[in-house]
Amino acid sequence: LNLPLELVKSTLEELERKLFFLVRNEQGAVAWAYPVTVEITPHKINFSSGEHLYAAWAEDAIATPFVQGQLRKEYVSIEVETKCKHCDHTMHFTIDSDMRVSVRESGANPLVFMPDIDWNNFAERTIIDSYWRNTIFFWSEEHAREYRANTKQVNGVYLTLEQCAYMTPITQGALFAFK
Repeated sequence: LNLPLELVKSTLEELERKLFFLVRNEQGAVAWAYPVTVEITPHKINFSSGEHLYAAWAEDAIATPFVQGQLRKEYVSIEVETKCKHCDHTMHFTIDSDMRVSVRESGANPLVFMPDIDWNNFAERTIIDSYWRNTIFFWSEEHAREYRANTKQVNGVYLTLEQCAYMTPITQGALFAFK
């Protein structure tokens, strides 16, 4: 944008003070701005326009096309590549800014696990560090049940891609309600 460095720094400080969803790395560069990150996570995102980024957590992968569509004021489509936490199978699904979802792999019916976070006792370095480890995808409901039975998983909720797609405009729409 060719903005003076001091203006960029003061703008970032203001956004952080107002609790805008961004995280800077130790060098001060923005590493994450909701809902995408340059930090490597298990959730790769490929935009139809060519950009390649990551979602900080599973839910962000689903929210990305809606949020980016609103910000860009244009249709956005992304392909998400991620893995089932239980069996490590790679899954691909496409989702667009109108929240239409399609899964590439036959037989996959992905679920998203969204953990409860105790924000009052939150001690991680960033929300990315905590959330990406705990918001995960499963190939199917059966895989989610088996994983839960065999691990000590944190409390949370399992949602289908369609449920996440339905709730995204409702929960994220507030970000764009005021001009």
